[in-house]
Amino acid sequence: MGASIPLHDRPLNANRAIQRVRRLLKEGALTWVVGARRKLQARRLDLLDVENVIRYGRVVHRTRGMDLWRYTVGGPSVNGRKLWLIVEISIHLIVITAYPKR
Repeated sequence: MGASIPLHDRPLNANRAIQRVRRLLKEGALTWVVGARRKLQARRLDLLDVENVIRYGRVVHRTRGMDLWRYTVGGPSVNGRKLWLIVEISIHLIVITAYPKR
């Protein structure tokens, strides 16, 4: 029999990932990496922009982070600017960063 692969070693597909991200946001299970809020403010973004990207965006990319898979969510800010949001999914939604799409 082949070696088993732990579930956390395999990324979620785009639809499952965005569903999980939205559920964690709805449950209030949101955390930030150190410095993420400061970077958001410097880019003139806030929590409402992050929420809007999650609500109306979609997962466009995934990569392996240090311990967890990272998902790039592309979507609109509150004022319609296109943003990228980088998150990790654990028992919480971990916001890594957000920045305008160029």
